[in-house]
Amino acid sequence: MNIKQLQDLRAEKEAAMANIVETRGENMDAGALATIKSFKDEIAQIDMNIEGITELRSVALKASAPVEVRKEDAQVELRGAFVKYAKAGGFNEYETRAATLVGDGANIVPDVFVRDLQEKILEFGSLYGATKKMVTADNGSVQIPTIDDTANAGAWTDEGGAYNVSDFSTGSITMDAWKLTTGMQVSEELLKDSYFDIESYLSTAFAQRLARTIETAILNGDGVKKPEGIIGDAGTKLYTSAASGSVTSTDILTAVYELQPTARQNAVIYVSDDLMKDLALEVDGNGRPLLQTANGATAADRVKTTIGGYPVEVNNSLAAVAASSVSCIIGDPKRYMVRTVSNVQVKRDEYSDMGTGMVNFYCHSRLDGKVVNANDSFVKIVTAV
Repeated sequence: MNIKQLQDLRAEKEAAMANIVETRGENMDAGALATIKSFKDEIAQIDMNIEGITELRSVALKASAPVEVRKEDAQVELRGAFVKYAKAGGFNEYETRAATLVGDGANIVPDVFVRDLQEKILEFGSLYGATKKMVTADNGSVQIPTIDDTANAGAWTDEGGAYNVSDFSTGSITMDAWKLTTGMQVSEELLKDSYFDIESYLSTAFAQRLARTIETAILNGDGVKKPEGIIGDAGTKLYTSAASGSVTSTDILTAVYELQPTARQNAVIYVSDDLMKDLALEVDGNGRPLLQTANGATAADRVKTTIGGYPVEVNNSLAAVAASSVSCIIGDPKRYMVRTVSNVQVKRDEYSDMGTGMVNFYCHSRLDGKVVNANDSFVKIVTAV
C-alpha cells in the first residue's frame, strides 16, 4: 500500500473507533474496550508503515541529489573542529576540511565564536558598544571624510530668484589598524576535562581583556599605535567643576550645554564608578534624589539612570574624582568611530611551556578609533583643584 492508501485506512479506523465511543458512551463492556484497543494497535501499526515509507523516500532523495554544503552546516562542522583544535591542537584531515569549508583554512575561528566574542566585548565595553563601527578586509589606512556645515542655512527666495549656494567645510582623518593582543594559559589537565567549555571560557576571557583595553583607549588613547581617545582629542571641550575636589549634577548639566544643540540630541553622560556613587547620594531641597532611576529597574538589568533627561552610564576607564582628573565625559557616542580589520584571530601554542604542562592561547585584533565629527562632539569635566 502507498502512503495515500495507508492514510485513508487510518482515517477509517479512527472513525470506527470514534463511533463506538460516541454510541456506547460510559456503558463500555469488555468487548467494546477490546475492540477499541484493537483499533489503536492497528492505527499504531499504520503510523509505523507511513514513517518507514517516508524515511525510505528521504534516503532515496538524498542519494540522488547533488551534495551541497550550506554555510550553516559548515559553521557547525567548523565549530566542532575549533573546539577540538583548542582542546587537542593540530589539524587532522577532518578538521582541515571543516576549516576550508568556510574560509581559506587559515582562519580557524568559526563565525559563531567571533559573534559571541564581539557581543561580549560590546557588553563589557559600555562606550565601545555605542560607538559607530566600520569593518574593513585589509590592514591599509582608510581616509574618513569629516563635514562641518553648522555655519550654513537655507534662505527664503523669491519666485524665480537665484539659489543661495554655499560650500561646506570638509576634512578627513586617517584610520589605521593597530594590533591589539592578549594571551592566556590553560593547563593540559583542564583541557582534557570533557565538562570544561573551552569555547565559552576563551570567548569570555578574551572579550573582557579586549573590552577593557579598547574602552581605555577610546577615552585616554594617545593615538600612538593605539586609538586616539576622546579626552585627549583637540576638539573635545573642557569644563572645570565649580568646587574643588568634587563634581556635582549641576556641573554635569552645565557641561551638557557647552555642546552645540545637535551634539546634545543623543548625548550620553559617562561617569566613573565613584562619581556615580556621589551622584546617587545627591538630593534636592525636599530630599528627593537628583539621579533618576527608571521604574522597575534592577541591578541585574543594568539600572538605567538619568540626569536632566540624559542617560547616565558608568565607565570604569574614567578616573576617580580627584583634583585635575577627568571623571566624566558627555557626548554622542556615534560621533566616535571604531575601525576594525576583519575578525579576531585565535592561535594555540602547546610548545612554549610544554615542560610545565601549560597550553598558551593567543588572540589578536586590528583596529583604530577616532572622533569623526568636525563639530564639537564631546565635553570633558575636569575636577577643580
